Amino acid sequence: MMLFLTLSSTVAFAFVDLKEELFEQMSQGQVSLSYSAARVKLFNELDLEKDAKGYFVKGVYCDDKFYHYTSRERPGTKLPDGTIMNTEHSWPQSKFNRAFPTNTQKTDLHHLYPSFSKINSQRGNYPFAEVSPQGGNLFCKMSQLGRAINTGNGTYFEPSDDHKGNLARSMFYFSARYKLPLDPVQEYYLRQWHILDPIDAKEKSRHEKIANIQKNRNPFIDDPGLVNQILDF
Repeated sequence: MMLFLTLSSTVAFAFVDLKEELFEQMSQGQVSLSYSAARVKLFNELDLEKDAKGYFVKGVYCDDKFYHYTSRERPGTKLPDGTIMNTEHSWPQSKFNRAFPTNTQKTDLHHLYPSFSKINSQRGNYPFAEVSPQGGNLFCKMSQLGRAINTGNGTYFEPSDDHKGNLARSMFYFSARYKLPLDPVQEYYLRQWHILDPIDAKEKSRHEKIANIQKNRNPFIDDPGLVNQILDF
């Protein structure tokens, strides 16, 4: 029994050491933008796409809704109409770590995504999980709000399938970067989504753009296996 406890303690310390090492890597040299500058980068560089109608951005919680800019020209510094689309903080601002500068967390591009204002408001600051819907239609039909499956406690938000893996890696990053614990139910599903929705070329490209702007990286995109090396976020 004593041997088991000794080994367990050693493993636990190893996990703690890894999280601290990652924290040092992520925080060293990070550039903190203004919120205005971060949003300009988000909507005009990171998530800007183009089709036959011109330039557009897609809300991450919707697979079928797009915001098209009125001009066919590349927007440059334009921002969408805030009553229609705004910025989703994957880690809610109300749950930031007060030990770190609020602006650094608020403008960290690794967890910011375009989101339609209505679904952003409906998500609120609920944690993420796969849910049994409570009824009522959300603005994005492929996202759900309800009780987490197999728990029965609390209200959780389930995003569209094509965003689940990206979201998981953003949340792992934010947890390690700002030393914030993940809700256990949320962590359980984020780990599943990380596996079921692996990193693709689009996510890698977006990550490189963020790294170029912000001067730090998300290690869980660079090395997806790190997730399994951390016992508890």
